[in-house]
Amino acid sequence: MDNLFSLWLERGAYALGDEVRGRVLFPDPRHSTLEKVRSVKLQLRARVHGSGDSETLVVHDEQLHVGPLTQEELPFEARLPERGPVSWQGRHVKVNWEVVAELDIPWAIDPKRVAPFEVRPRRRG
Repeated sequence: MDNLFSLWLERGAYALGDEVRGRVLFPDPRHSTLEKVRSVKLQLRARVHGSGDSETLVVHDEQLHVGPLTQEELPFEARLPERGPVSWQGRHVKVNWEVVAELDIPWAIDPKRVAPFEVRPRRRG
């Protein structure tokens, strides 16, 4: 099930308030496993982790598709918050942004793909 699907983002970096756009891609839409899919879930989230406790901030959570898959791609868009957090790779704290796509397949470990990206402050002026 490793090549069942992939996750593609339009860009690798966004500013606060931007629309994150991409696609969930299915290279072989006739794959027998895709006929069993109940749904495709999508999350846009920030993971805050480091020396202490970790936390996940989910800013967008949707069911992108319901039922068996027959198409080659599912486009999506989700808006980043206007106010932080921005990406950060500090010594004790890190903030990593990512889009996560997951297929809900009965009686199987649900395959998941993660696409990391950077979030920068919005330029003024």
